[in-house]
Amino acid sequence: MQVLDSHSNPSSNLGQPFNLERQVFDHLLKIAQSVDPHKILTLAVQLLRTDLGVDRVVIYQRQNCGRSVIAAESVQSDWQNSLGMAVADLGDLQNLADGASGLHPQAIDDVLEAIFVDRYRDHLAQQQVRSSLTIPLIIEDQLWGAIVAHACAHRRRWDAMEMEYCQRLASHVAIALQHALHIQKQDRIIHDLKQAEHALQDKAFQLKSLATQQSLCALQANTQLKNKILQLEETNDFLERQTTTAKILADFILKIRRSLDLDQILSTTALEIHRCLQVDRLAICQIDENNRGTIVAESVVSPWPSALGIKFSPAMFSVQCQKELCQTPYKAISDVEAAYCTAPQMLEMLEVWSVKAKVVVPILQGSKLWGFIFAHQCTNVRYWLPAELELLTQVAAHVSISITQAELYQQRQQELVVMAKAEQMLVVQHEQIGHVLGSSPGILYTSLAQGPYQRIFFGTNLYALLGYTSLDAIETDFWLNCIHPEDRPSVSLLSDCPVLSQEYRFRHKDGTYRWLYDQQKVVYDESGTPIEWIGYCVDITDRRQIEDQLKASLTQKEVLLQEIHHRVKNNLNVIISLLSLQSNYLTDDAVINMFVDSQSRIYTMALIHEQLYGSKNLARLDFAEYVSALVNHLKMSCQPSTGSQVEVCIDISPTTFNIETATPCGLIINELVTNGFKHAFVDGRAGTITISLNSQGNEFQLIVRDDGVGFAPDIDWQNSPSLGLRLVRILARQLEARVTQTSGEAGTCFSLVLSELAYTARV
Repeated sequence: MQVLDSHSNPSSNLGQPFNLERQVFDHLLKIAQSVDPHKILTLAVQLLRTDLGVDRVVIYQRQNCGRSVIAAESVQSDWQNSLGMAVADLGDLQNLADGASGLHPQAIDDVLEAIFVDRYRDHLAQQQVRSSLTIPLIIEDQLWGAIVAHACAHRRRWDAMEMEYCQRLASHVAIALQHALHIQKQDRIIHDLKQAEHALQDKAFQLKSLATQQSLCALQANTQLKNKILQLEETNDFLERQTTTAKILADFILKIRRSLDLDQILSTTALEIHRCLQVDRLAICQIDENNRGTIVAESVVSPWPSALGIKFSPAMFSVQCQKELCQTPYKAISDVEAAYCTAPQMLEMLEVWSVKAKVVVPILQGSKLWGFIFAHQCTNVRYWLPAELELLTQVAAHVSISITQAELYQQRQQELVVMAKAEQMLVVQHEQIGHVLGSSPGILYTSLAQGPYQRIFFGTNLYALLGYTSLDAIETDFWLNCIHPEDRPSVSLLSDCPVLSQEYRFRHKDGTYRWLYDQQKVVYDESGTPIEWIGYCVDITDRRQIEDQLKASLTQKEVLLQEIHHRVKNNLNVIISLLSLQSNYLTDDAVINMFVDSQSRIYTMALIHEQLYGSKNLARLDFAEYVSALVNHLKMSCQPSTGSQVEVCIDISPTTFNIETATPCGLIINELVTNGFKHAFVDGRAGTITISLNSQGNEFQLIVRDDGVGFAPDIDWQNSPSLGLRLVRILARQLEARVTQTSGEAGTCFSLVLSELAYTARV
């Protein structure tokens, strides 16, 4: 005999998962044909060994003394017969590796690696067991024994379907064994009764002589005998009901398992259970994720109203209500009116359906509630029998399995439809991509992310744009060798950047060089490792030529603009010189001062053009540098004539203005500083003029402050006829500035809050 050392399973005789229930049912019919416990056990081990394809199947029976013996066995001829062998206790069969207490279903793939008590390990070694599967037999909530399957020739890995099959068959064997033991017990009772009857006949003569004295005892014995007969009849009725229930349940299972259509399963369930229980209405309610219920299947007799399609609000099936209903297998109410006397809303709803008695059975999918089965009695109150409630409970369990299978089937069908649509979309997308690759003005390509810089795919328009065929591009360094030698050092072959854009010259097939715009993007795998570059090249030769032309034109315009600023500055200086010459012929001091003020204002504007002429940016002016030059000019112009020692402080943050904003701001500063030099510091008084500019978001605050004598109380600068103040008002309006002025013993302060003017706004 050859012993294999393998974990592979031999092919068992079990069917597919959707035929497992039928196979269990067929075995149940065979087992249920016998009322002899020994025959039931013998048939069970034979069927189980055949279906599992194992070497030995034994059934241990627990004795009153605590020991257990092998009561039935089916074993191949190559292996030792163990019928009648004993173990100290059923607990010895339990694998102790997990520290569990009590006997429970246990699959051991390798008994050498499992942990058992020593006496049971010796027992397994004696039987040459390599793998074992233990299923307890529970009768009337008591451990009667266990079914154990042995693989002796090799180690075996037990799968979930084998475990489920063994557990189901074990439960049916336990039921059949329980029935047989009950019948055996009844036979013993009948035998005892017959023996008692014979004993009574033997003592008939004695009873006759003692009739007067023993009449009461005889009557009591007769009464006890009648009670025992009544009990026997009740037991027979119970067994008949159980057999009938099992047959009904088996027929029902066969009917609902024939279909994978959910609506057909639910309607068949409602019709069959309604016919079996003879109720007035059998309804199935489904609960959605929002706790709303809907009657999805129903079987009702006339004249009672139909409830099909009725929807219940979430308040009817609250979370607490669902939890309470799911904690028990069923909720049976024999008299609705008495049960709901304190719940008028529930009673009112049930009266609409004329319900007098009802049973509610939850349909559970694991720990999730799918819905309920409602059985309604409308003619009168009804006391529900235990067999009826047990039948409804088992029906709900099988309906749950059928619903799960139907939903999985529907899901698979939907997935097949989605897959078919996806395949169709892939075909369309393939055609679209082919069209895009062929009609694109650029070249699509892919490159290896590791190793040499080799482009492994090109679009079909490579030949149309660059003159090369796919055979030309096979060479590893094809693309790199065609890049212009001057551009090659600056071209990044494989960058670490996720996206990279480059421009370089590329040699056409005809030998000329074309400018290309090359944009690349890296593709990463799930671990973040680069696996490929995808890119797009476009011929930008025409664009580069236009850009070169535009740059040359822009350079010419910048030179021309600088020349314009230079000439404007020179022309303004000529005007200043002319005014200076003209003032030499004047004798009136007031007129001479007017000429000096005009020269200062013209210089203020000329200084702007001078700054722009010497700046790299011809559009914007460094305002701090401009104000500093302007103040230096004003100090040289005004201070010698006043004789006052006046300091000018400039606090301007780095700011640039366009000419539209800088010109009026410079003129305002010119007027206010000149006015300070002339009027704020009289009689040779020393002081300070402060000029500051700060940004406030999108606005700027320009402040010109002096610590001189201040304005006279009777002077209103807003209405003053002074040309300088009038210019300040006009220029402030041009800047759209908000102007505030304060004056007193501490001096005078002008504050302007303004925004930079755009040229279009100025126009």
